[in-house]
Amino acid sequence: MSALSSTRRFPALRLAAASTMLVALLAAGCGGPEQTAGLATPPASGESSATPSPTLPPYTTTLTLTAEQKTAAEDALAALERYFAVTSDVYGSGGHDSQKFNDVATGQALDSAQRDVKSMKDDHTRADGKMEVEKRDLKKLLLSNNQAEAEFTACIALSGLILKPVRQTDSSQIQASTKHGTLKFSLIRSAETWKVKKQDLVEYSCKSA
Repeated sequence: MSALSSTRRFPALRLAAASTMLVALLAAGCGGPEQTAGLATPPASGESSATPSPTLPPYTTTLTLTAEQKTAAEDALAALERYFAVTSDVYGSGGHDSQKFNDVATGQALDSAQRDVKSMKDDHTRADGKMEVEKRDLKKLLLSNNQAEAEFTACIALSGLILKPVRQTDSSQIQASTKHGTLKFSLIRSAETWKVKKQDLVEYSCKSA
């Protein structure tokens, strides 16, 4: 499966948690979306659309970016796409090769992924279905000599997403309870490597994306 494919396989994770991407979408009713204050950003000149390269999806931003910042934004976006691809592959397989998360996630995002993988293995389940990542928007970008941070929101559109048993003889399954959601992804760069460190649900729709 291509890391840059717009359609991916994702898990429907445990409904009791609210820390990971699909749990936040599937567990509508288990608490509301995160309430966040406005972010301090560089001067904006209206929303613009950027197509970083032929191999990366387009994104929008209201930030005024220098050439250095544009390069950093592209690198962060590429890291986010790798994170989507690893999540897709690992959860779609029922938790196999979960060590791949070490290359794309850190902090809360890594801890959440590891908990989800354990749950899927314990329950003998895997993800099956389709989802799409749309409306990527760069909300924040901070650069320093040794570290950098970026924040993207994205609309996650689900279609026929279900959590299926690994054993084909078991017909039980859980289907997605909502079709769209806006999520916020916080990334950090350390030692020239971007990783996702946190993800939060913004709302159970894509109005803000």
